[in-house]
Amino acid sequence: MKLEDYKDISARCSQCNFCQAACPVFRSKGSENWLARNRLNLIREVLIEKTMEPTPRFTEILETCLLCTGCTQSCSSMVPVDEIIIAARSRMAEYAGGVSSLKKKLFSGVIKNSSAMNLMVKAGAVAQKFGMAPGNLPQMSSKPFFSRRSGTLKPDGTAEARVAYYAGCGTNFFYPETGEAATDILLKMNTEVIIPEGLTCCGIPLLSEGDIEGAAEVFRKNIEILASIECDKILMECTSCIMMFMKKGPKLFAADDPVMEKVKAVNAKIENALTYIYQKKNSGINKKAQGSFTCHVPCHLNKSGKGPGTAEILQALTGAEYRELDEPESCCGAGGAYYMKDKELSETIREIKLKDIRKREASVLVTECPMCRYYISRGIPEMEVMHPLEFIKVSMI
Repeated sequence: MKLEDYKDISARCSQCNFCQAACPVFRSKGSENWLARNRLNLIREVLIEKTMEPTPRFTEILETCLLCTGCTQSCSSMVPVDEIIIAARSRMAEYAGGVSSLKKKLFSGVIKNSSAMNLMVKAGAVAQKFGMAPGNLPQMSSKPFFSRRSGTLKPDGTAEARVAYYAGCGTNFFYPETGEAATDILLKMNTEVIIPEGLTCCGIPLLSEGDIEGAAEVFRKNIEILASIECDKILMECTSCIMMFMKKGPKLFAADDPVMEKVKAVNAKIENALTYIYQKKNSGINKKAQGSFTCHVPCHLNKSGKGPGTAEILQALTGAEYRELDEPESCCGAGGAYYMKDKELSETIREIKLKDIRKREASVLVTECPMCRYYISRGIPEMEVMHPLEFIKVSMI
């Protein structure tokens, strides 16, 4: 993901402006300053051709992007706009220095050190309990998922399959009930579940900050661990983690890097846990769910159109009534942790989503992204928001 590698690709932008409809920032601000094509033009002039200086205004335009990938997914010229912005942020970090650089190094150090992350989250959980921590983070679990379940989990009956389960940071630290739902369902379906030791963050938070080297380091570590496990499938339930493994992570290494063979082997086994469970639906699932649900589709979900979507899967597995949003795929404004950087912009984007949700008057909102889950629930506290796997688990009780 070196910026120079995107020089020719960025020039493929035809300036068609189709990215308008896909950009939540443009939708909120209404100015072409924030469109993908303008960002690409500025990156090319400032950082590639170097005909302009990297001014504070340039930095603002570069940083005011949620990396939702909407422009990338809608680009007829197939320009990976989000990756170019990440590469540009990495280059800008070289200019930053000082406090900004120190903050990024500290952030990177914590993300890369799973023990430090565990200690930080446990301390944060205690602080939140006594009202001492900021209120702009999900409630931290005093007992992360990896402390609740580990090793090899065996079903009561004869195992019909063997899978490895990768729980993302959101599940591990904030929503361990998602991991419990995933493993409970799999065990009920006579599937042996391996929860590997030593796994850490997928690296996408580091990429968002432009720390490409840090992201490559944690990604390599995870690949080495997962490649060493004998299993039929590697299951994940976070859309951002899946995107990182399948699309972004492989681009962090040179084609001749020895780890690439392991990346290919691991990615050949990766599957969304929800899709896997749907394919095995004839075992262990009973239609007991009551009420209605609506569904927020995370920006990072693979919208290839292949196979059934989340809502269709939940209807098939639970029999619950689905009330479709007018714009199920519109961004919720969280942008990972972007909502902490620009509260006003994020809340403006979120309000569009909340109005759509309220009109449905559904009992439950489901979404596969933990940060979307948190940010939407914070704006509509009267509604229950959960991961689809938790919704399915209800039908099995």
